[in-house]
Amino acid sequence: FQALHGNDSTATTGVGRNVAIGSSSMYAITTGTQNTVVGGNAGSESTETHNTVLIGHNAGDAINHTDANGTVAVGKDALTALTSGAANIAIGYQAGDAMTDNSYNVIMGYQAFSAADSGENQNVVIGYQAGGSINNASSDNNVLIGMNAAAGGIGIISGCVAIAMLAAPVVSAVNASIPIPTVPFTPVVVLPLPFTASLPIATTPLYA
Repeated sequence: FQALHGNDSTATTGVGRNVAIGSSSMYAITTGTQNTVVGGNAGSESTETHNTVLIGHNAGDAINHTDANGTVAVGKDALTALTSGAANIAIGYQAGDAMTDNSYNVIMGYQAFSAADSGENQNVVIGYQAGGSINNASSDNNVLIGMNAAAGGIGIISGCVAIAMLAAPVVSAVNASIPIPTVPFTPVVVLPLPFTASLPIATTPLYA
């Protein structure tokens, strides 16, 4: 119902190569092309955006700027508040659902990175509620992997790697220093195959 409604009302714009399935999906589209949208209200505010993949109820429904070209949002409410953020990928229920102008983030997981609302850029967040409470515009360039990894808060977490369940504490003070990681783990060293060890050869004569 009313999918690609804007396209219907402005047929002279030559919009094409869009796929929209679901009530009000891509409702406002005018000149945007090559979008694939599935789900009620998904991409409903988009007018000129191109090359997006939005799957799930309300996925990317606030996108309204060409800076968001190429956005990928999969899951109910995934990137639902995103307006102009560039080059974001979010997969999971409510993944990155508060983000607006954030850019260059890769988010995977149920409610992962769900509090970051503006300015948190260049993060890789993977896991159930990973980075779920991070909300500081200077929290950039992090790799957070694991259930509730770097739960976060209003403090700054920047340039950190947290890999493990519950890695890194909750942060409540601005500019807090976060030791990463805080949960012990055993590193695994992988050697390329074939692997040849070089052993020293004895040069001293051996006698029976």
